Amino acid sequence: MAYGFKSHYRLSNLKKLTAISVASTTLLMLGCGGGNNNSTSSVSSNLPPANTAVVSTNTYDFQTGWRAFLQSSYTKNLNVSGSCSGSLTYKHSPTSQPKEFYYSDLSFPHPYGTASPGYVVSQVQQMEATLKGCSIVSLVSTNTAYFDGLTYAPFGYNGGTAYNGATSYKATFREFSNTVVLPSLVKVGDNGIVGTSIIYGISNFKKDGIQQGRYDVTYLVEPDTASTAIINITSKGYDANNVMTVIDQTRYLLDTSNKIQIPL
Repeated sequence: MAYGFKSHYRLSNLKKLTAISVASTTLLMLGCGGGNNNSTSSVSSNLPPANTAVVSTNTYDFQTGWRAFLQSSYTKNLNVSGSCSGSLTYKHSPTSQPKEFYYSDLSFPHPYGTASPGYVVSQVQQMEATLKGCSIVSLVSTNTAYFDGLTYAPFGYNGGTAYNGATSYKATFREFSNTVVLPSLVKVGDNGIVGTSIIYGISNFKKDGIQQGRYDVTYLVEPDTASTAIINITSKGYDANNVMTVIDQTRYLLDTSNKIQIPL
């Protein structure tokens, strides 16, 4: 049962490759680009051809699978193809209760220290890539993601990406509104809105209050096999002038045991 994950990207600014961490999906989403405004890159294992996908009649517990996915350490090696080619490794640590929560100036503050609704757990997410055919030949991305301690809905993310061997980067903070919604029980054909995350700069370990853009996040449950489904989470990114700059699609495999993975 080797089906998989594939992300397609369309960028209006293709001068750099950016790592975007979202749990909506965070889920970790990638924006790849190089060359010209018509370039398309993908990060993939092996999705079944569209005409071989089977519409499963099962109902899947996405939230249970999502929680288990984040609570365990995970590493995945993938290939990059398209206008950029190369290899990419994604990994995350198990979620844990942070000893302190620096970003207490969120629009809707969250305490830490207990696994209850509204409380926070955190996770370190990392990505490394080596590329050919792009102005970016390597990158290292590190993000800390914050989630609701019970539902694991995303609260926010901070971090950034270092390019071409650099050892530092300009960090940003992404904050979801308190109306973010993760799907619970899903079946093929279901779709909906996850929420919107606002992008801010960071100054002295604090959100600087200056909005740099936003991501509107939605989901669609796609067919795969009789016993699996694909959760396709799409993020449309806009800059501070409300101009769309990127479309990210991240697909995760969900099986009847409610296990989520980025499969081979």
